[in-house]
Amino acid sequence: MELSHLLLYFSELMCALVCWEMLKLGMDHQTAKCRIAQGAEGAHEVGQFAPGYFTFLTVQTFPLLLTGVVIGDVFITLTRSAMLGIALVTYALTISADGALDNKRMRWWARFWIIALILGTMVWKQSPEVRGFVHDWEKWIAAASVITMLVFFFFGQLRVGLQLWRHFLGGNTTNKRLSIQFKRLLYFAPQAIFYGMVPSSADPISLPFLSFLGTFDPIFFNGVTGTLGVIFVLALAFFGKLLGAGNRTQDTMARA
Repeated sequence: MELSHLLLYFSELMCALVCWEMLKLGMDHQTAKCRIAQGAEGAHEVGQFAPGYFTFLTVQTFPLLLTGVVIGDVFITLTRSAMLGIALVTYALTISADGALDNKRMRWWARFWIIALILGTMVWKQSPEVRGFVHDWEKWIAAASVITMLVFFFFGQLRVGLQLWRHFLGGNTTNKRLSIQFKRLLYFAPQAIFYGMVPSSADPISLPFLSFLGTFDPIFFNGVTGTLGVIFVLALAFFGKLLGAGNRTQDTMARA
């Protein structure tokens, strides 16, 4: 087995761990909502995800998933399918005001995605027109994946980074939400290295606002942008920790 392919296997493992961490954070959030609704002693809000995070994540993941399907890239198809599925499930766990899963909004949410999954799969399998349309528009779909990744970087990742910054700056020391970021770094970085070494079969694209890059591989670009986004989040968290530790030290000295 070539070393380059070991990078993808490692990235797939990290993808599975990221999915689990995301799901676990969603379950913790939902459990906390239930405890608050029941008036349990010591219950408190668990704000695990920045506002709009799942919207940005879903919008960013779907075009890249389509690109992976069109070019027959098993790695992209599997990892983005898993990420999209877990994002939808985790979002469902966090939308209830009281943590209850048996409500009208949840039933409509589940019904819509079950129907979309079944009908979408059948239409894709049975309709050469749909497959042909997606294939003909592959380059535009790949361009959409690049644009949405940039949007996710500047809005989704920025919100996560600022939330962690405020979390640690306020004197909090819990690293629960930080651990998933390290796993995301180990998920994105190996695939960026792999596709830098072995370009994907996606058609190279060029965008006017990225003209300084010339033409580039959209799969490689997504990996690099994802890696830089996580580094940005970790940097904000790190500096928040440093400043938060300084604030705690000053408070301790003032009380002494």
